[in-house]
Amino acid sequence: PPTPLKPTSDPTETCYSAEHIIRIKRIPMHLTKEFLQELELLALFDLHSSQVGLKIHHEAPAERIAAARRLFEKNITTLEDGGYLTLLGIEAAEHAQALVSILQPVK
Repeated sequence: PPTPLKPTSDPTETCYSAEHIIRIKRIPMHLTKEFLQELELLALFDLHSSQVGLKIHHEAPAERIAAARRLFEKNITTLEDGGYLTLLGIEAAEHAQALVSILQPVK
């Protein structure tokens, strides 16, 4: 069997799986507070109805207001204070909600 590679600064690495050799790109990731706040907002959207949006009130914590603004700037929502999901937003929310569902503790 092949010897596993030691970590390098190379952005790709070779992974050995059964009899296949696969080259994958490693993406360094640190989940920032901002990222997690955006993910949390995406998880709040109701994907069963395009007629239901979110309204982030001006009394909300500053971090939540900022997250809503960033989602708007990324063309994920229609308004700076929430609104509705765009087509890109629907796809992002589907992925976000699937991830949250998968990672929830088993009851």
